[in-house]
Amino acid sequence: MNTDEIRTKVLQAVQIAEANEVHIPTAGQRGAVIGILNRICGGDENRRLLMGWLFAPSKDMFSVMSTKSLTDAQWAALYGWCDFHKDEERNIWLPKDNFVHECLACLSSALADYQRIKVKLRELVPTPPELVSIATSLGGVISEIDGRKGAGVKVDDEVFEREKPLALPPTPPPESAPQGRPALREPFKEKPPKLINPF
Repeated sequence: MNTDEIRTKVLQAVQIAEANEVHIPTAGQRGAVIGILNRICGGDENRRLLMGWLFAPSKDMFSVMSTKSLTDAQWAALYGWCDFHKDEERNIWLPKDNFVHECLACLSSALADYQRIKVKLRELVPTPPELVSIATSLGGVISEIDGRKGAGVKVDDEVFEREKPLALPPTPPPESAPQGRPALREPFKEKPPKLINPF
């Protein structure tokens, strides 16, 4: 399954969860999902980027997404994607066999799409020399703003400050990719109820 198919399946799972009675993950189960995604993605920033990519209406324009803004249906889709099962011998809960591979592939696609979007947006923004040329042609003068030299341009008492460039989230190095399936603490005390898995 390629990353576009996985993303489509996650979005379809959200729609199924919204229309049916599905298992909504408990706080402990949500913590287990966040934990496994953080381990695979290499931290919060990449996990938020992955979730933004998964749940955005279009992968051509998306941003990072916090778990605090996820709906119950989105949680159900994420939990269904993880598809935890208990390893009775080791007494731990693990995601499905190919989840680590799928998650890393989706993260790679999310990072590539995010980079492409940022490059596209930067092309639409005038360069500093172009901004200065436009501002001075409108009668503006280059001056200090709040004691910072060259921090912006002032045109007819309106100040245009230079913004800091956006930083991309760090890309996890290949050697940090998890080997095998990461072990998790038991995210809940008993088996979840047998409801529809939207994924």
